[in-house]
Amino acid sequence: MSDELPVNDLDPNVLLVADPEPEVTAPAGQPTAQDLINMKIATALERLAERQDAGPIPQIPITKAIHKTATNPTGGPRPVLKRAFYQNGNPVRPVNLTNREIELINQLKAGAYHNSRWYVTVENVGDGQQRVHVQVPNKAQEDKLAVARLVGNRGFEAILELMVEEGTRITAA
Repeated sequence: MSDELPVNDLDPNVLLVADPEPEVTAPAGQPTAQDLINMKIATALERLAERQDAGPIPQIPITKAIHKTATNPTGGPRPVLKRAFYQNGNPVRPVNLTNREIELINQLKAGAYHNSRWYVTVENVGDGQQRVHVQVPNKAQEDKLAVARLVGNRGFEAILELMVEEGTRITAA
């Protein structure tokens, strides 16, 4: 056997070029596929040039952006919850409360409401901090029905409105 490799007639230093694609012709009066691609590229470049000529897109800083949510539909500044709030023993975060609910919670006073069925207690936890606990029975089916009959589908906001209204009547009397 010989140590020589078989000689190839192609020089490895020569760049191989594939056969060019055959020219595709479209039916008379219609542009070719390449013409359509070129027109789309030209249109995109024109749009890009128009955007660049218009100047930079104005940016709104995050601190000035309006953040609309279900609990803050206007996106404006929210009232501050003055005291930690607990509903039926569970802590409630201010982000889960509407602006109106926060305003009503800030107005609540300790006492028994709705014929002594609902209770509001204010607990001092030190350093001038307070917690407001609202107890509205809703475990039993009859309790849920009683609340639904009283406030309809207006929810917790309506319960708070009744408590604040009743607290105002008691203080005025």
